[in-house]
Amino acid sequence: MNRVIPALQSLLGWNTLGLRSSWHKGQELLKISKEVFDSIQDDQGNIGGTLEMNQLTSLKTAFTNFEITFKADLAVANLYVLTSKGAFDTGILAEFGIQAFPDDLGKKVPDAVNDAQQAGRCIAFDLPTSAAFHMHRAHEAVVHAYFKALVPTEKSPERQALSAWVQALEKADAPKEIVAAVRDINTLHRNPVLHPEHTLKDSGEAIALLGSIHTSMRYMLPTIPGKEQLS
Repeated sequence: MNRVIPALQSLLGWNTLGLRSSWHKGQELLKISKEVFDSIQDDQGNIGGTLEMNQLTSLKTAFTNFEITFKADLAVANLYVLTSKGAFDTGILAEFGIQAFPDDLGKKVPDAVNDAQQAGRCIAFDLPTSAAFHMHRAHEAVVHAYFKALVPTEKSPERQALSAWVQALEKADAPKEIVAAVRDINTLHRNPVLHPEHTLKDSGEAIALLGSIHTSMRYMLPTIPGKEQLS
């Protein structure tokens, strides 16, 4: 009973499966389960937690009703099976995509968080070109934050193209490896994605791009102050 109640609460809480009839039957089962559990807890003499016949009958009836409707709901539910993407856990990609990026990204460049999350989700759902779009947005947010941290008094480039930021980084004497990393992403990855005739073919290409962007971010993030350093 200790496992049944939390499991039902998890299943029915957000109703992520879009249950219909079985959701109501599940609530009935959950209510009866709690009542039976509470009665056992209150009965000090019932050391072994033995159920009375009427309690057992109520539980069996509620469970049977739930099981029947649950199977019916699952037969018409919009469920999707996600295949694994390389060594990545698809559940983490779909729900916590930012974990595929450097650990301090959210703390240092909060503007990149939403795109990082969406990029992970797009990889999980086999939308590689969309993933690339979000990864480039997250990467450019880091480039902007890095430039501001490197030369706080300098104005941002008038053109927002990444090539302009590469030139600005060179002018600001940014380390060669950072300039090279950002330039390579612009030349090898970003420009092709901007044109409709070019797309990423599969999640493998998206994961390869993720590796390049992860590396570039890792170069820049140490220079960017976190919130606690700005306060």
